[in-house]
Amino acid sequence: MLGKQDEALLRAKFAPFGLSQTDMNALVSGADVLRYEAGRVLYKDARSCYGFFIVKSGVLRAFVLSPNAKEITIFKLKSGEECIICSACASDSLQLEINLEVQEDLEIIVISPAIFSALRQKYQSLTNYALALISRRFAQSINVMQQALFLPLTERIRDFLVQNAVEGELKLTHETIANELGSAREAVSRILKEMEKLGEIELSRGKIKLMA
Repeated sequence: MLGKQDEALLRAKFAPFGLSQTDMNALVSGADVLRYEAGRVLYKDARSCYGFFIVKSGVLRAFVLSPNAKEITIFKLKSGEECIICSACASDSLQLEINLEVQEDLEIIVISPAIFSALRQKYQSLTNYALALISRRFAQSINVMQQALFLPLTERIRDFLVQNAVEGELKLTHETIANELGSAREAVSRILKEMEKLGEIELSRGKIKLMA
């Protein structure tokens, strides 16, 4: 059951789609707040379905597995961001084969798949929004795949460090970075050591400091 603040947030979010009062009440009644601890894997195959959700707090990582079991992160969801994780909610022919991992303790507002799918079919404005959201996530995925295919690993690591540093530091293992980029830990460690020799970074146990 939603608290008053979460209910107000949800009503404000869906007000632009022109839902009737009855449908808006059904949407709110069918929503819930779910909490997960860091390290939890939420989604493993297309049979799982979380419907539409809004991240209240925490970080959720979406990644795919290669045939040789290497991971590559395709996008992350943080506070205030939304996602649709259900083929029925997004498109009747869409099958999503991604994994979702909780990177930081997570709290999400979830609308049940049955309710969101029914509203999507009833309101064209909501259908358009769902398709735009799916298209944005797809574009992010394509961009990640293009980088993995065409950019040198050194450049990808530099970009990753800059984008994820907090006050010039990252508290990440080499294994974690490798999983984020879909590479081997040995390759990532070698490049990080080369960057340290060049004075670009400073390495210590479980931490990387940017020097430039």
